[in-house]
Amino acid sequence: MLYRVFMALCAAVLLLSAFSHGEQQAMVHTLDGKKIVGVPQQLNGKQLEMVPGLNSSPVILHPGAIWHLFTAASLEKLGESEPAMEAVQFPPPTKPGVLLTNGAFVAGEISAITGTAVTVKSKRAGERQFPTGQIARIQFHTSRDEFPPPIPDTATGVITISGLFSDGDIISLDEKKVVIDSIVSGPKSLPTKSVHAVVLTHAPLASSRYILKLTDGSLILTDSLSGKENGVGVNGMLTGPEMIPLDMLEHLSAGYRFLEDVCTLAYIRRRPEAVDKDDLTIRNAPPTASRVRVDSRRRKVEIAAGSALAFFLEKPGHGFSARIGVPPDYPEDGKVLFRVRADNKLVYQSQPMNSASPPELIGVRAPMSNYLVLEIIPAGETLHETPGVWIEPVLHRQ
Repeated sequence: MLYRVFMALCAAVLLLSAFSHGEQQAMVHTLDGKKIVGVPQQLNGKQLEMVPGLNSSPVILHPGAIWHLFTAASLEKLGESEPAMEAVQFPPPTKPGVLLTNGAFVAGEISAITGTAVTVKSKRAGERQFPTGQIARIQFHTSRDEFPPPIPDTATGVITISGLFSDGDIISLDEKKVVIDSIVSGPKSLPTKSVHAVVLTHAPLASSRYILKLTDGSLILTDSLSGKENGVGVNGMLTGPEMIPLDMLEHLSAGYRFLEDVCTLAYIRRRPEAVDKDDLTIRNAPPTASRVRVDSRRRKVEIAAGSALAFFLEKPGHGFSARIGVPPDYPEDGKVLFRVRADNKLVYQSQPMNSASPPELIGVRAPMSNYLVLEIIPAGETLHETPGVWIEPVLHRQ
């Protein structure tokens, strides 16, 4: 399965140089902790050849799993480097369009609304009609705030142009007005020209094999990728088949059929183990350790030196990937070690890192059936509370 994932993703990378604006660079993050920047050159069915530079030797990528693929469009935004202490995020939509119930977003002007469907018009795909039952949010205008405040998952209602959210049931909706029934204020009618967005339901990301983010703000979830003459062919969940021009592909990542966000798992706090034997019998955290934090919105885990978190698995895992680093506002003499345990086995230990160390991309392939333990321990004999941060920690499911 991983071989097929890799080959499909490699085909998408290869097309960047074959059909777009000449030789464009791509950055590949692999699940085994590699970061490779280069121009794709050759795909022979078993490997992808990438050339890092004009005078550099080719790098051969053997079958494996792609975690993220950044194209020229996103590399320009990233300054040709990976994000520092932040995770790669798919934030709520900020442009006009429709957010579908599986998490896909189709950017474009809302050109028509009926009782049963909404029509979206864009330069990329023309006019497309979506049944109202497949729509989680209708967004009429561009958001002023790049990261608007989150709306509760169970809430429905209207976001006005001024940014206020009115919680209530959507009674009716057409091109001219929205009628909402609020427990607080009762029924009221709002002209659509004063409405920023209509929230119909919550839209979680579906379990797809791939997630494609486009330069127009669209987000496509798909189980298949295929090479086309001028781009990448996809069969999007709820969005259907289409061809994505390569100059519109900003970012591609492995989807949730292959990865699971560690930040969503149940966990307990505990002491790190000094030896490989580990049966979770020690569950008390050291009294001197500062707080630990699992941030599911920012997708990062922060653990103070001398503490650990054990994450319990609902399904077996086959590996782990993350970016690791120490926050920059801590003294440089506070060095720590990052350690990963798969069930009762120590599978990774970093070199000493401090606040001056650049974040590192790590990945391990190791079977685990019960739990994953992330540990931060002081490097040396000096006891301190310098934290370590695990950025975008994910489990490999396949």
